[in-house]
Amino acid sequence: MNNWLLKKTVVKFISIMICLICLITLNTVAAASSSSSALHPPFYYKDQMVFKVSSYSSSPWSFSRYIDSGGERMFLFDPKQVAFAIYDEYGRRIGVGKAVGGGTWCSDVGRSCRTVRGEFKVYSKGSKYCKSGAYPRPHGGAPMPYCMHFHRGYAIHGSYDLPDKNASHGCIRVDKQTAKWLSENFIQKGTKVVVLDY
Repeated sequence: MNNWLLKKTVVKFISIMICLICLITLNTVAAASSSSSALHPPFYYKDQMVFKVSSYSSSPWSFSRYIDSGGERMFLFDPKQVAFAIYDEYGRRIGVGKAVGGGTWCSDVGRSCRTVRGEFKVYSKGSKYCKSGAYPRPHGGAPMPYCMHFHRGYAIHGSYDLPDKNASHGCIRVDKQTAKWLSENFIQKGTKVVVLDY
């Protein structure tokens, strides 16, 4: 009987310790995430909402609330809507926002600049000082704050130029605050990027 009581006490003690460790870990993660960014969506650009974190409320864009994300985080860009959605590992939509893709025609280079379509992975991330190596021609230098490269020179990055049509040289432009938030809170190296057809 004493042996059984001792085992029960040990199990109870271990359970309490595991709960305490979980609480300490959650508090540490919450403190780190709250201090990592003073930015809290929604964000606005020229008095229009350009990003919000929410899976249920309405928005100017039409994205499914749930998708099959293959167990991965996903950034989904739809050039037809000039917008994006982000999904967690469970396929739940957790945010939507405005995004400007590559233009149908770029007069400075004499060709289409549409964003590459398909499924990719983010392979590198840059700081707020990230710059283009290609544009403007011939030497580059265009600001691309918080760039998140997903295919060759293509990146998701912040911009102060967000027209209501696709107008970039191929990158996916989002509001600068949105790019910072995505870089610090959602997109990691290896995050899936899906670009739909025009």
